Parts: sequence; C-alpha cells; structure tokens
Amino acid sequence: DNSLDSGTAQKTGEVLQNQSEGDTIEEKTTAKAVPDADKSRTVAYTNDNEKVDLVFRVVSVDDLVVSNGLDGKVNPDYPQTLQPRDRSRTSSQSQIRQIAANLNTARLAESTSVSEGSPIVGFDNVVESGNGRTLAIKLAYENGTADEYRNYIISNADKYGLDVSKIPEKPVLVRERITEVDRREFTRKANESSIGSLS
Repeated sequence: DNSLDSGTAQKTGEVLQNQSEGDTIEEKTTAKAVPDADKSRTVAYTNDNEKVDLVFRVVSVDDLVVSNGLDGKVNPDYPQTLQPRDRSRTSSQSQIRQIAANLNTARLAESTSVSEGSPIVGFDNVVESGNGRTLAIKLAYENGTADEYRNYIISNADKYGLDVSKIPEKPVLVRERITEVDRREFTRKANESSIGSLS
C-alpha cells in the first residue's frame, strides 16, 4: 500500500522540488507499512538544535538505498554527495560486522538525535542518516542474528502506529524525514556525532 495522506503527499512533492541537482533518484514504488498518523509522528534534532519532523515507517531492508554494499563497494544508485563518510574502509566494515553480530534494538529505535536511533530516510528510501546501522541490520538478516530486532518491530507495531499485517519479511524501522531541508547539508549534520559511531 503506497497511499499517503494528502499532507504527507504534499510534503513529498515539496521535498522532491528541493532536491539538489544530481541528488535526485527515481521514487521507489515498493510498498511501505503506512502508519497511523498520530502515533507515527516524531521529532529529532541536529547537534545545533535544529528540529526535524519525522514519521516512523517500516520498510524491507532490501528496499532501502544505502551508500555501500555489504562488500564495502560504493552503491552506484546512491547519491554519494549524501555520504560524508567512507564506508569502504576496513575499520568501517569491521564495525558493521560487530554491530550485526550483536544488534542492540534499543539503539535502533527511538532517539531525539538525527545521528542516532532508527535510520532516517528521504521519501525515496535513500538513507540519509544511518547507512552503517542499515548495513549492519542487512548483514544481521543474512547471518540469522536479527530475530530479536524483527520481533521488536512486530511487538511494537502499534506503538509506532504501524499496521502489523503490512510488515515485510525483513523489516527495518525507519524515520522518514518530512521537514524540508537542504539535503546535502542535512546529511552532513546528521552524520556528525560526539562519539563518531553507528551513524
């Protein structure tokens, strides 16, 4: 079900118009678990206290557009101007494997920071904050270590206003950004972290 309420649809159109040239990719037509508007809305803040409005959604890990593959190679479908970090480094790959082996569900859900919590995506499923976390979740599904994470999403579907019947086989809890931003600048801020991890 790809339907959105009129307000969200309008925001989607506005965000598309504000994409930087060269950053726009085709909107994916894959299904999303459409949430209850009241329960799904949330906010997070950049390090300089800029408020960003978000909506919780659940999408299949395979439908998310991440900056790199699990092998570290750059994803040609990802606008690389939105990834200020080098995820092809050996140290980054090691970090992703460590996170995947011990997924901490509590650190992959709610957060008032745009640099932490569930990954933040645009209307097009491009990951704007949390490429490392997303890759770790993807690897965990491949390695069979994501059961606790998946069960958390199913058990807490109502909490986030989600329809449990629409949750895919390999779900990822994401926050879709609905605030209009300069996308490149937002991803730069969203990838800032005081501890330099998991973002």
